[in-house]
Amino acid sequence: MRVLFTIIPVLILAVLQQGCLNSTEEASSTVNWQGTIIEKNIINEHGELTYEFLVLEGDHDTEGVHTGNVLHVSEDENLDLAYYRTDETTYDQFDRGNYVELTGPDEEADTAPPVRYPNNISLIEEEG
Repeated sequence: MRVLFTIIPVLILAVLQQGCLNSTEEASSTVNWQGTIIEKNIINEHGELTYEFLVLEGDHDTEGVHTGNVLHVSEDENLDLAYYRTDETTYDQFDRGNYVELTGPDEEADTAPPVRYPNNISLIEEEG
């Protein structure tokens, strides 16, 4: 009987804590970054050309250049093309100069744009 009086409050507390965690996650909003691809910096990882970064010029609370998320370098190393890694298997292709929008979690708003993997990236329009 004592065991039940010990276990039941612990289970109730665990359920309440889980509910609080879920409510804070749902409350977080998203912040949008949008701009033009102006540069792609290659990052060497273990001596191999594996990733590059998207650098955006454009709108986020202030004017300026914002470093975006990891891009996959195509096998032919054609640096006018970039493949944006939206998840583990999907790649979307963007040309340098395209206007894009990044959406990421609000808690990263005080840092660089949604570094690593945002929730969404979309091609807004192509420049001339």
